[in-house]
Amino acid sequence: MDTRPNWFLIASGPSLTEEDVASLEGQRVLCINDNYRMAPWADVLYASDPIWWDWHAERVKAFRGRKITQDKESAEKYGLEYIESRDADGLSRDPAYIHKGSNSGIQAINLAYHLGARRIALLGYDMQATGGKTHWHGKHPGESADYSPWHKWLWRYQLVADDAERMGLEIINATRETALTCFPRKPLSSLLPVPA
Repeated sequence: MDTRPNWFLIASGPSLTEEDVASLEGQRVLCINDNYRMAPWADVLYASDPIWWDWHAERVKAFRGRKITQDKESAEKYGLEYIESRDADGLSRDPAYIHKGSNSGIQAINLAYHLGARRIALLGYDMQATGGKTHWHGKHPGESADYSPWHKWLWRYQLVADDAERMGLEIINATRETALTCFPRKPLSSLLPVPA
């Protein structure tokens, strides 16, 4: 039985490398926020925040994959797919909506589950300042500091891990450097097909 992930999720942690992302081409990939810049061939781009879509809507027009958001106004404004979100922790089993979990990385896991993922590998889920940075891409436009409130999110990932176990969803953390300890760790190379 094949135990490799059937979806890879790419977040913006500073330990993410272009080589890691390039190795995923040909796999099912959901990228979050600015990661469409490294993976323009990804299957799905997910971003939750309306201000992010305002910043990037013109740039992502060339992105050929599905563009999905939980922000209804952005969906209408920019012609995106809309998924309802509810203010809850953990994971939603109902395919009509995702749980917010206060973090787009959690929302992306829930969305991938609704898209058929049963084995997910996470990349760029550092959840810490790696090398003194919070994102590989630096600050967002208009931000005075490169900032992420991980302390508000880390405990919520344990609730995701608990729900995932009950739902039969396997989540592997293949992030190079991470503070996220609730999922088993494996190197990315062990999760990819062996080259012919």
